Amino acid sequence: MQVCYAQSAGSYLNNGRHIMRNPPRKKWRFRNPDFDSSIALAAEVGISPLAAQLLINRGIKNADDAQAYLYPTFEQLHSPFNTPLSNPHVNILHFP
Repeated sequence: MQVCYAQSAGSYLNNGRHIMRNPPRKKWRFRNPDFDSSIALAAEVGISPLAAQLLINRGIKNADDAQAYLYPTFEQLHSPFNTPLSNPHVNILHFP
């Protein structure tokens, strides 16, 4: 049996077959949940406490900001024509 190791691919060949090695283990770090805030935000917005905790982890801590993030109005959306990469593509489009 001949084994050929490919260092950069993260895998090796065994008798011509490509076999994946186990990926390196990552250590996840969880934030301490703020149960009181997540339950209060969930009740105000009408969402689950888990979704409220995700919003809190993103820095959204009050009901107005959560509503704007989850249910934006048309005026709150960013214009796709103001993105840096859109200018060459906008010139291709022809508007009537």
